[in-house]
Amino acid sequence: AGTARRSLRYAVLQLLMVADPQRASGLAQSEIEAADSMTAEIGALSALIQIAGPAREAALDGFLARHSTDPLLVDKWLMLNAQCAGGDPAARIVRLTAHPAFDWRTPNRVYALISAFAAGNIAGFNAADGEGYRVVADAVITLDGINPQVAARVATGFRSFRIFESRRRQAAQDALDRILAQPALSPDCFEIASRIARA
Repeated sequence: AGTARRSLRYAVLQLLMVADPQRASGLAQSEIEAADSMTAEIGALSALIQIAGPAREAALDGFLARHSTDPLLVDKWLMLNAQCAGGDPAARIVRLTAHPAFDWRTPNRVYALISAFAAGNIAGFNAADGEGYRVVADAVITLDGINPQVAARVATGFRSFRIFESRRRQAAQDALDRILAQPALSPDCFEIASRIARA
């Protein structure tokens, strides 16, 4: 019952963030400041990331400052950043790949940032300008030279591109074709990318 109440509380806060951003932002910030558990802190922050602005950035910075020594919570911080709505989500991902907390050679860091962006930020990854696809394709190409299995797993983020309209489908297809055109592409990555591209 307690778990259900908490889930409902933060689901309502996320809905309120859309209906009344100013009020909900204040509630989320108060919840974060008074949080007596990680569930409360992450629940409120998950709502706050839906609205771009200084409050969101300050809350994310504060979360990292409080939990920078805990690898699992640093992963969570990257995932929350990956799921931020509004602004320029693709540019945020690019910036974070240069952050000291991110490491291309650590699979969990990659999944927390790149895979969470592809799977959990539908509007950002599938942006009409194709930037989300470009950023993930760049990540796959980078990763393929480091850890082909991780690269192949990240490439699965493109699986649902055919459900979108022609402009987005073409942008995703172009990104997949660019991956497949890499001269030293690993068999792992080739298998996944080619299967998705030709489905």
